[in-house]
Amino acid sequence: VLEVFKTKPDAWNDFASVATLSILGTATALPLYNWLAQKTGVLFASTLTFVMPIISLAWGLYDGESLGIQHFASMLIILTGVYLVRKK
Repeated sequence: VLEVFKTKPDAWNDFASVATLSILGTATALPLYNWLAQKTGVLFASTLTFVMPIISLAWGLYDGESLGIQHFASMLIILTGVYLVRKK
């Protein structure tokens, strides 16, 4: 790992970007998640965790990445799981 930082000139900038996104994302998401859990209940808040991969795929599409059939199958499995958990 240290070799990458020695040989790639943009490695430190890339690392700083990832660290900033990680820290700020966590610092923003954790209080929002706790607030949501208090307002709606833990079960509903936990089902949102299963929806995050779908949001990630949407960002990938927006960024120009291609999706295969396995991605759509995975989204269907995730949504089915969320439906089954939420079903009373």
